[in-house]
Amino acid sequence: MLTDEQRHELSDMPYWDDYLCYPQPCWHNISPGKTTLDEAIAIIQADPTLELFHADVPNGRIFMWERTSNPQAGGMISYTIPKDKELALIGSLYVSEAPEHELCLKDAISIYGNPIFVSYVISRHGGIFVDFSGNVIARIYDNLNPTSRDVFPNSSITQLIYSDSVGEVPDKQLWTGYSDTDSSQQTK
Repeated sequence: MLTDEQRHELSDMPYWDDYLCYPQPCWHNISPGKTTLDEAIAIIQADPTLELFHADVPNGRIFMWERTSNPQAGGMISYTIPKDKELALIGSLYVSEAPEHELCLKDAISIYGNPIFVSYVISRHGGIFVDFSGNVIARIYDNLNPTSRDVFPNSSITQLIYSDSVGEVPDKQLWTGYSDTDSSQQTK
């Protein structure tokens, strides 16, 4: 749990309680590999700030949600049905906030601890992926400089991924800290 001092250091974002559930990794009290699909749907439907809908995809269905205040914010649930279980379990959560409420990397470090790895995927759907223990991954993408490999405390997180397992990613590098300080890059 965060101390009052750590909580005071977090960015100004109205949805902190969604991220500060325990035990981690979890979002909005939904934990990959533990929460059933029915439980996750009930949690999201009970929150008046979220709107749930589903989409049919080639391999089945996925469930998505949007924040009612801004459809740019939302996420997606993937799920699996383990062979020894009858109920579908949440496999992964993909969460994105609207640009004005995005978390910063320093916030993720306050919540999840120091990162373990960093990897770079330079493409339109890529970015910088910062891996934390507990299968939490923060995706950073700079629209103004999509090939950037710089990571700063105030780098905006465009997506948080919570998963019951993380596949092997080639070219992962051990986290060695933030990029060299450049104050022009650190303003949000």
